[in-house]
Amino acid sequence: MKKLTSGEFFFQAYCAFQRYSEDNPWFGWQQPGDKFDLTAPVTYIFAGYAAYEKVCANPLGRLILGDNKLRTNEDLVSNFGLSSARGVQPPIRGKDQTNEEYAKELAELQKFIDDVTNKRVQQASPEPVVPAPVWNPNAKETKVIPVIGAGSILSTAKWSPLLNDSFIMAGVHQEQKFYLGLSGSDTGTYEKLAAQTADARELWKRFFNASPDLLWNDTVNGKVGVPRVLLRELIGLKTFGYKPQFHKEQLGFLGWDDGKSDGATIGGYLDVLKEGGFDTFKKEKLFKLLGTYLFEDADALKA
Repeated sequence: MKKLTSGEFFFQAYCAFQRYSEDNPWFGWQQPGDKFDLTAPVTYIFAGYAAYEKVCANPLGRLILGDNKLRTNEDLVSNFGLSSARGVQPPIRGKDQTNEEYAKELAELQKFIDDVTNKRVQQASPEPVVPAPVWNPNAKETKVIPVIGAGSILSTAKWSPLLNDSFIMAGVHQEQKFYLGLSGSDTGTYEKLAAQTADARELWKRFFNASPDLLWNDTVNGKVGVPRVLLRELIGLKTFGYKPQFHKEQLGFLGWDDGKSDGATIGGYLDVLKEGGFDTFKKEKLFKLLGTYLFEDADALKA
């Protein structure tokens, strides 16, 4: 188990920064303004290190991976919290969305955070808190863990591929456990398949094939199809010595090679992604790589 110092992290990130711009042409196709500025790398590097530190401070020792919908799933966020370094990640702004429409989305996100926070406060203090007439030095106080902070679901401002890789690498360095979280229609798909499939490994194979959009986005702003971030994250776990653990109730990833986890670097992560064809959107090659990792079968996932 290890933790990079700020100097070690900055050195790795600065050396790799131009590669992030070259290897991630999709970054910026969704959200206007989300494009690496090679003249100002420190903005992204500082944000990445802030995210790295939050994961290292995670008291639960587990991180939840999955679709963007996880960030607004009340049950998951209430139980696991958000890993947020400088505020939560704002919603993606639609190409034709007006300022008023986007402001409404931001307000709804803030209301969601407030509601989950209030729910935590209520769970910690189910009875109305009435101030005592006399100070009691022996009174017990229940501390409410903030929803935004060192949680398990990534949602932080100034998101970038570098920041996301920092999130994964921090979890690996700390030997935390990773779990796949499901939300929205994915939950229904999984429950339907679970009722029909007894073997856990076969169940998860069927689920991934029935939910290809978890791993691949067919079109982004009318451009070519690109791999989703979850695919990037799973390749990272494979690279850094994690193995999948199949159960009917969950899919987890546990570290088995301390050498690979302690040796995880930003540059090494980028090397494997490029070798797998992540930068050029080689869907079939990436699916074969992931199929071999998860199910020991290159043809397990239909590309």
